[in-house]
Amino acid sequence: MPETSKERKRVIIILGGSLAFIALWGLMLIPWGNKESGAYLTQGEVYQAGSPDQVFNALMVPEYTGPTDKTFVYKGICNEDIRVPLEAPVNQVKRVINDRRSQSEEIKTLARSLGADIVGICELNPKWKFSGVPLNHKYAIAVGEALPYSFCREQKDDVKAMISTKSALDFYRQGGKIALFLADTIREMGYPARAHYESWSQVLTVPVTVDAGLGEVGRNSLLITPEYGPRCRFAIVTTDLPLETDKKTKSSGITEFCEICDRCVTTCPAKAIPAGGPTVTRGVVKWQLDLDKCFKYWYQGSNAWSRCMVCMTACPWNKADNVLHKVGSFLASRSPFSRWVILKVDGILGYGEKVDTTPIIRTSSK
Repeated sequence: MPETSKERKRVIIILGGSLAFIALWGLMLIPWGNKESGAYLTQGEVYQAGSPDQVFNALMVPEYTGPTDKTFVYKGICNEDIRVPLEAPVNQVKRVINDRRSQSEEIKTLARSLGADIVGICELNPKWKFSGVPLNHKYAIAVGEALPYSFCREQKDDVKAMISTKSALDFYRQGGKIALFLADTIREMGYPARAHYESWSQVLTVPVTVDAGLGEVGRNSLLITPEYGPRCRFAIVTTDLPLETDKKTKSSGITEFCEICDRCVTTCPAKAIPAGGPTVTRGVVKWQLDLDKCFKYWYQGSNAWSRCMVCMTACPWNKADNVLHKVGSFLASRSPFSRWVILKVDGILGYGEKVDTTPIIRTSSK
């Protein structure tokens, strides 16, 4: 073959490979196919819950047996009792707010100093209040605390699984503290405020956190954040303190990712997570978890609950906080192609492997 033909062929291969490489990364990096942020896209009238009993289950929110005046007691650094009321009179001396942005940053800084990992502010959508609740606050402050990754990773050993789940349950049951202190501080500033957490809540937590820009609702019905995936607990503070709300951002690709991922569906031992696309439930577009199946699995025996966190541990968004996984989350937010690649790579690396729960159910049923 003449030397010029070989050279021409070599140039064509190099150019073709370069163009293919550029096209591949273009498909990965150029943002396309993302919807606007917010998975709670209302379609018609939203049917509001009449009471927390319609949202929470006695397993996660046991009947309250504490003080009747709704005052919570925490231990200080010197082991002293610190009493924080759920509701209390507002200071008659009102702080003058001239800069809403600075005030919002002050509130966020305070929340982080109390232990919050993520904070967002939005106007309170009346649709997310329980029906008949006399709550007229204008703003909502959503506070999120991340469950340590070590508590929310796959554990094939039964004992380790139970220890991890028990630690996670303790973590969730200790929530609300930041919101209580935050609300108390705002009342001292002269503005009404109320903390909302689990059975004490007068608002639906997940849609408020979506409006505050903290994340999107996943197929497993949990709020999934770009930073920590589904392993966060949330509390809300509603108030009339003048604040600047966080601007709406483009989708993080979480909802779109869930549309092509069924990891939680195939790993859920209770088969409570739906396959397919989201549906309209009570006027809201979302994946509707079968709570009856989910909670019945919890009650199968004393140890059955030790695999309840499978929908978290299997989720590709539940990863350790390191550079590699941050890059993966960034790529998953870009385009349908990048999400498909990340999902395949996640499986190849062995994440989200199904755990056999039969021995646990059999043991707990004896």
